[in-house]
Amino acid sequence: MMLPLLVVGAGGHAKVVIDAALRSGRQIVGVLDDDASKHGRPFYSTTVLGPVAGLERWGDGRTECVVAVGSNPQRQRLQSDAAAAGLQAAVVVHPCACVAPTAIISAGSVLFAGAIVNADARVGLGSIVNTGASVDHDCMIGDWVHVAPGVAICGGVQIGEGTLVGVGARIIPGVKIGRGCLVAAGAVVCRDLPDYARVAGVPARPMETKR
Repeated sequence: MMLPLLVVGAGGHAKVVIDAALRSGRQIVGVLDDDASKHGRPFYSTTVLGPVAGLERWGDGRTECVVAVGSNPQRQRLQSDAAAAGLQAAVVVHPCACVAPTAIISAGSVLFAGAIVNADARVGLGSIVNTGASVDHDCMIGDWVHVAPGVAICGGVQIGEGTLVGVGARIIPGVKIGRGCLVAAGAVVCRDLPDYARVAGVPARPMETKR
């Protein structure tokens, strides 16, 4: 039996997380967000209960938590806060996602409609495989990664912690991408990238720094 779910974040990304959770049969107890103008107001089939500081009252072992924030650093920080409050991180998988039985989806991660995670792939802690994105066989997606809508990650790719792979990007087989990287929307990554690289284009090249 799945525990009721507390959602942290009340933006657009949270709406998609809540939709995936509801469609997968989860009960939503409410949402926490620091925007005071949203407190006590309806939010996508549920209610914003109050600020994130309210996490403390939910750490009784009877509720799980999902951080529904698209920013990788912010999601990591909030999930750490939730863990400190005694909340277990949930995995949310939309029923229209396709996950191989040998794939590993780590705590706090979310998979949206049309997402595919193939054989022996691993998705790390608190990561996002967004709408229509595919992660092929034997990929290693690190913690706090965001794989944006429509991304195609080919077999054997490794992606480091905190990296953002932008909308519609493509990564060819076997490429290794470091931590904290930014792969721009529509880029095609054909070579390994070091930590904190920022690339764009076809094929992907370092972004020019504006002066």
